[in-house]
Amino acid sequence: MDKKLELELIDNYASKKCRQSIGRLLKSYLPLIKKEASSKRTFGFDFDELVNEGVIGFCKAVSSFNGCDFEGTLGHYASHFIKREIGDFVFNNRNIVKTLVSREQRKLISAIKKISSPGFTLSCDECREISELTGTTI
Repeated sequence: MDKKLELELIDNYASKKCRQSIGRLLKSYLPLIKKEASSKRTFGFDFDELVNEGVIGFCKAVSSFNGCDFEGTLGHYASHFIKREIGDFVFNNRNIVKTLVSREQRKLISAIKKISSPGFTLSCDECREISELTGTTI
């Protein structure tokens, strides 16, 4: 998408709140949003949640973008907003996704992985037996 069309769509969105304009811009920049979201996947959040936060950041960037003051493209400008919005989401919700930090928990998970196959589920009694065998607590 060329810069002239971008500016036209941004102006159309700013003046008339046209959904088609923001939708067209969003379709164009969705790969950028997905790339930024995939870089934060290791934190344990769902990919779709991260993409949604990236879309929010992109919409904030489009609302505040002024093509006359900024020499670069909307992509350069929006990438900062997208990164910040996803980063804020990860930082503010890091307590939702807890990592296994204790040695006992890592030991229990590795024991379960050794005896189970993909799609295999354990009952509570089986988990207790494994935790007793490995000397860990549930």
